[in-house]
Amino acid sequence: MLPSYVERTRVDAAFYDAYLRPRMPDRLLDAHQHLCKREFLKGLDPNVRKADWAAQCYDEMTLEDSEAFAELLFPGISFSRNALTVVGKGSDLLAANAYLAELLRQGKVPYAMMTLDPRWSDGEAEKMLVEGNFTGMKPYPDLATGQKASEISIFECMPHSKLQILNKHKKAMTLHIPRAGRLADSRNTDEIKRIHDQYPDIKMIVAHFGRCYAVDTFETGLELLGDYTKELTFDLAAVLNPDVLDMALQAMDHEKILWGTDLPVFMWHGRRRWTRNQYFNLAREDFPWNRHEEDPETEAGYTFFLYEQMRNILDAIERAGEGRRLANAIFYQNATRILEQARKGE
Repeated sequence: MLPSYVERTRVDAAFYDAYLRPRMPDRLLDAHQHLCKREFLKGLDPNVRKADWAAQCYDEMTLEDSEAFAELLFPGISFSRNALTVVGKGSDLLAANAYLAELLRQGKVPYAMMTLDPRWSDGEAEKMLVEGNFTGMKPYPDLATGQKASEISIFECMPHSKLQILNKHKKAMTLHIPRAGRLADSRNTDEIKRIHDQYPDIKMIVAHFGRCYAVDTFETGLELLGDYTKELTFDLAAVLNPDVLDMALQAMDHEKILWGTDLPVFMWHGRRRWTRNQYFNLAREDFPWNRHEEDPETEAGYTFFLYEQMRNILDAIERAGEGRRLANAIFYQNATRILEQARKGE
């Protein structure tokens, strides 16, 4: 069931009609969406939610919830998803992965990535990948340490032996990078380059633009990646900074940028403000992290966060001198091509 605060207001409908519907494609593929049932999170360490604003935004999102939300936001639009699990210290990863495998088996989702516990044996991980018919894997730093943005190597949450499995089967990996420095940490960019070179058959997708939500992080990250920038695939989950989007369209291969929502985190109404190196969420709904920086009258004019993200992406496309062709690519075609190759093991 969707949270009680989820509603599409007249403000939302007007925003959608004015800024989105005339420019958006008729088909959407969300390359970064989490599905889970509440029961999978029963054992979640309470400190995980307390320390993580994103984890405070939801309790669950089943496929039925996701379909209802997609129809609410994008009425009449064809919407599909690459399904990921919801994770955290104490969550039931086996049940969460089994849920996605069953959705794949029933043909209810076209693509899904299993979550990897780095402690699993190579045999266990490969068996789950193959028997579940997963599109790939998504490793998480906090599953290695219990803490988000952990100061660890990528290879501690995604060991080389597991990378070899993905490379062998020519599958995909959505990579949530560790370390507080994000993409601006040269250790992260060096390891990303190493994965790219050493495991060429993995369809690596760097999640959240390398967790670059503000300009300075992204600018430094692009400098560190150098020529690799155009070789890598990135997803846009939680990215909506206009300056970051402009830089991305200048630096990246347009065929390797994938739209993602990071649902169920962003079901609320709100937007972001930024400094050069930080972002601040502004929301209408009450969450433990929400300080309500703006007055109620201003908040009443907020639209869905995901509408704000989509408008900013479409605006950036126009500023780049592009149009519907690139919108179709980012919101649907790029993810379809890459994930379909991974699904088939090509």
